[in-house]
Amino acid sequence: MFCLFCIAHIGTTHAQIAIVDVDSSESRCEKSGIFTVTISGGTGGTKYALVNPSTETRALQSSNTFNALGAGNYTLMAVDNSGSSDTLLVSIPGSYSAPRYSIDSRKAYCKRNTGRAKIRVQNGRAPFEFRLKSGPTTRSWQQPKVFDSLPSGVYGMEARDSCGFLQNISFTIRDTSVQ
Repeated sequence: MFCLFCIAHIGTTHAQIAIVDVDSSESRCEKSGIFTVTISGGTGGTKYALVNPSTETRALQSSNTFNALGAGNYTLMAVDNSGSSDTLLVSIPGSYSAPRYSIDSRKAYCKRNTGRAKIRVQNGRAPFEFRLKSGPTTRSWQQPKVFDSLPSGVYGMEARDSCGFLQNISFTIRDTSVQ
């Protein structure tokens, strides 16, 4: 038996979809890595996903760019309209760790504004900013890691790094006249 409909498909081939390039950038903050995929072949309508095993999975999307990625390894999958697919392991470098803050305080003397708070920072990404948001006195955002001329009392401070990681810290400036 001769198949008339089969003749139309003879000689028609589609190139297998293939991931040919990935342009990526480091994740300098908690989740700031990016990569863009270039493919060849396929039947059009290509969609992209991050599948297991991956640091994070993401559902199929039509964009060939993935944003807001943390440092780690990702399994990238590209799939076209015919169901043809290709996968590739993509590594996003980065070493960001959330900042940790501690306060060294100096007492205020004889109920005067002589107290001092010095901020120590570990990890995070510079520059850092600090503000006194509550207490006997408040101060707006500043980069120096010292608040001088403070009266005694309990303070609420906000600290953030250049990645926008915000933390609330409380500390107390004691007065020498109080035992």
